[in-house]
Amino acid sequence: MTQKIIHYPEIYLLDESKDEDFIHTSGIVQFASFSWINMIPESIVVGIGNVDRKKDFTYPSQNKLDQKEFPTSGKSKSFIAFIQNEFQPFIDSTYSTTSTKIIIELSLGGLLATEILFKKPELFENYLIVNPSLW
Repeated sequence: MTQKIIHYPEIYLLDESKDEDFIHTSGIVQFASFSWINMIPESIVVGIGNVDRKKDFTYPSQNKLDQKEFPTSGKSKSFIAFIQNEFQPFIDSTYSTTSTKIIIELSLGGLLATEILFKKPELFENYLIVNPSLW
């Protein structure tokens, strides 16, 4: 008897670690995928803990005040390349996934998700962006 391999969509949370909202969001996904709820399919929830949100989630600013107050900011292009070229391929090669990739982000992570949507929309099939920091 052969066992059927199940493939799962991926839900990405880019500003998540066990100390952030990862546990809450994965709990919501678990609840919403219960067979008697059936709001979303069973999914792999992928969280990336972050050390310097201002560096990874912002694009370069020409504003002198931004540069002064946030000296490490403006490296989102590198972080997006990491997601595309290293992280997503790692997840796809390690787990049984479908081609469906979803991003859920808010606040400063929502700013990055918005940038990805405009510059690299093919990275995710679905975008859930809540209250992005579009300052």
